[in-house]
Amino acid sequence: MILVCVCVYFAEIFLNEHCHIHFFSEVFSSPLYTADRQTQTKQPERSGSRQEATVCFRMATAVVTAPVVAARGQVDLVECIDWQSVECLNEKSTHTFVNALKQGYREDNGLHLESDADEQLLLYIPFNQVVKLHSLIIKGPPDEGPRTLKLFANRQSMGFSNVNDFPINDAVTVSLEHLEGKPVPLKYVKFQNVRSLTVFIEDNQGSSDCTQVQKLAIIGSTVETTNMSELKKINNEN
Repeated sequence: MILVCVCVYFAEIFLNEHCHIHFFSEVFSSPLYTADRQTQTKQPERSGSRQEATVCFRMATAVVTAPVVAARGQVDLVECIDWQSVECLNEKSTHTFVNALKQGYREDNGLHLESDADEQLLLYIPFNQVVKLHSLIIKGPPDEGPRTLKLFANRQSMGFSNVNDFPINDAVTVSLEHLEGKPVPLKYVKFQNVRSLTVFIEDNQGSSDCTQVQKLAIIGSTVETTNMSELKKINNEN
């Protein structure tokens, strides 16, 4: 209820300042939003300021409700991922990491990454340049969504048999709030010069043998350095 009031408040300010009209008197009294209670049909539209009110209302709503993707100074590092080298162990062949990591796929609620033999997943995500990691955005269903994550920086050739032999950079417990899009903060000082991130999903929210990840976004910043993909090309040419 408080959130609705805040949204209405800012919408009122937006309309008054930018459209020079009043929120309640011009929008909700508009025939566009007034239905005939007896026939349950909308009244005909009118031209002029009331149509302007409708457009401004939609603009104001979009401004107020737009989600915050990353903290100030941080960005989605999806463009920094070296896609050809990404690996995911124990993924189901029909529900691969692409569904959770790539733009366009991860925004589709009908797609997801899913584990195969049991609830565990092991994701190796290399970057094409050195980055700093700030947080993760991870979405999933309330029962099959991930719960315990162990994160490793700059570790290669990890498998389920030796994943617990390496010291972790961070371990996080994902809550139901996180699964709805709240960012999962990381120990920033532990992820300052990262060339790859390994994500070990140890279990899920329930007791299911199936873990599902609808979205995994890595939030951070780039370090001004040589692009790793370009460096590989130069070395191969020489």
